Amino acid sequence: MAHTHKARTKHTATSTADSAVRDLELFTTDQVAKLLKISARTLKQWRSEQRGPKYYIIGHRFVRYKRSDLIRWQQRLRVDPLRP
Repeated sequence: MAHTHKARTKHTATSTADSAVRDLELFTTDQVAKLLKISARTLKQWRSEQRGPKYYIIGHRFVRYKRSDLIRWQQRLRVDPLRP
């Protein structure tokens, strides 16, 4: 029994660490555009209009998007047709 608990604890710790690493993963504008099936130009336009998903500017030049920000943004866009 102790062995099973130890294995489960290790799996949970690994899953948490994997999740944290995935959350730190950064995507380029082109990658996000491809994921969303929109143009990179649309994402750039949204940034200039302060719309769309949150993003980061790295080194005054590189725009990046974090996985968790993309997921949160996408969830806010969800429309439930059964809700008045």
